Amino acid sequence: MVNNNQEDGWFVRVSNAFHSVPCMRTSLLYGIGGGVGTGIAYFLFTSRIKRACDFGILSMCVVTLGTFGKCRYSRAQKKLATRQLQRVDAGPLDEV
Repeated sequence: MVNNNQEDGWFVRVSNAFHSVPCMRTSLLYGIGGGVGTGIAYFLFTSRIKRACDFGILSMCVVTLGTFGKCRYSRAQKKLATRQLQRVDAGPLDEV
């Protein structure tokens, strides 16, 4: 089977781009959940639909960007620690 990108639709190409970025899926899921929760909570307290949607979208963006940044930062820290450990483990074995 040949995966021909010419035949794929735009949605498949965009979703594959999101799947290839580390931390993107979880960040989007947290963002969507946070946005829906914030929008519903604001609506229940104020009964203003448009403002509740605005707060929901705003909080979705903030939560998505925040979790994405935190995840990428912790991923980079783990990668750096792994490299340092590999460098120490690959040291000279003349003492044995």
